[in-house]
Amino acid sequence: MKYLIRSLGCLLCLASAGSTLAARAPKTPVPDDRPLAAIWNDPDFARQFFGYEASVEPKLSLEEQALYRGLDERRLFTENPNQAATELTAKITPSSSALLDYSVASLRLSEGDTTNAVRHYEAAVIRYPRFMRAHRSLGMILAREGRYAEATPHLTKAIELGGAEAVTYGLLGFSHLNLGNHISAEAAYKNAVLHDPANLDWKLGLIKSYIEVGQYQPASKLLDELIQSHPDKANLWVLQANVLLQQEQTLRAAVNLEALRRLGKATPQDLALLGDLYLAQDSPALALPAYLESMELDDGSRGGRALKTAGILSTRGSFPEAKALFAKIHETYGDTLTEEDLTTLQRLEARVALGTGDGERAIAMLEEIIARNPMDGEALLLAGDYYARNDQREKADFRYQTAANVEAFRAEAWVKQAELQVQARAYAQAVELLRKAQKLKPRDHIQRYLEKVELAAARALRS
Repeated sequence: MKYLIRSLGCLLCLASAGSTLAARAPKTPVPDDRPLAAIWNDPDFARQFFGYEASVEPKLSLEEQALYRGLDERRLFTENPNQAATELTAKITPSSSALLDYSVASLRLSEGDTTNAVRHYEAAVIRYPRFMRAHRSLGMILAREGRYAEATPHLTKAIELGGAEAVTYGLLGFSHLNLGNHISAEAAYKNAVLHDPANLDWKLGLIKSYIEVGQYQPASKLLDELIQSHPDKANLWVLQANVLLQQEQTLRAAVNLEALRRLGKATPQDLALLGDLYLAQDSPALALPAYLESMELDDGSRGGRALKTAGILSTRGSFPEAKALFAKIHETYGDTLTEEDLTTLQRLEARVALGTGDGERAIAMLEEIIARNPMDGEALLLAGDYYARNDQREKADFRYQTAANVEAFRAEAWVKQAELQVQARAYAQAVELLRKAQKLKPRDHIQRYLEKVELAAARALRS
């Protein structure tokens, strides 16, 4: 009876020590930009992490019980945890209880000493392999530190020993997800959601697991649920838009991004993607405002992206929209564009000027580019096109010949020269140029053109 009372007193003491540890939030919370920050810094999680649970526990000797009572009476657990850890460490022997290592680990962790916390948690599970709390705590710290392969066995063991709670399952899912074990991650996250259906992190983890294995439909349905309950969270709208794009549901993805735009939470990247989606639907008039708004919100670092968009608009023949984008590029990025970027922009402006009948402006810009770089293949071809349209055949042929000296533009230059020869009814020369172009860069439409020119050449020989 006397021993029972002492044991009960010790357990109460240990529970008291556990509660005092639970009341202590770690002095070094995880930075907010770390993946597990929201979980680790949560006060409820801290209470669970440091709390005492009488489930699968090693026992204390009478001397160890007395040690705990003494530390508790001196309030070292709360007022001087480093001293408490030091005194406990001094009492650890090869035969001592795993609870001593566990307590030292928890005290060290509460003071931000992760290295020694891990060392003592590892010692605790070696001493007592069925120590559920030690496995759980060790797995959680290792997951927090990004040591996922080391974390998973301990988290799994904790669940096996009865620690089947949302956080344990959630961190197990997180670890598996980062290791690329997507089926295991999905299973763990489903259990985490089952235990804590209100937790957004576990549902997002489950969504990511679905995405990784190509299960886009359940991912999208779960995102519908989350968006309905958290319509202000921009990342949910964007994530679902990307899932919808994987399913080739372009219009629905555009709806998501448009909703985000109207909430005032769209980033420059979101708006640029929205413009791309409208453009993919042959709606340049809808795409343009999204592109312009994207540039207005930009910090000046996306000039290259804007130039690519302008190039797409000009190539598609969306000349009014391209012109509006040119003006905005000058306004937004004029001071930051490199010389190469400025040349690219000038080429695009010249192309649009040619397409809208402003040939004089176009050729002036093209000749300016060529003066700076006589081997600018694209400018040479565009200048040749201008001269060809304006019956200046010799100038056009000269520009095409020069472009043919630039390897990347050689095949196209030979085709342009062949077109000039066809206009002059010099079919044999045209056939020779087209054959060279096809040998260098085979293309179906050029092959069909070559066959027609060959027929014309044959007819010319017979006549």
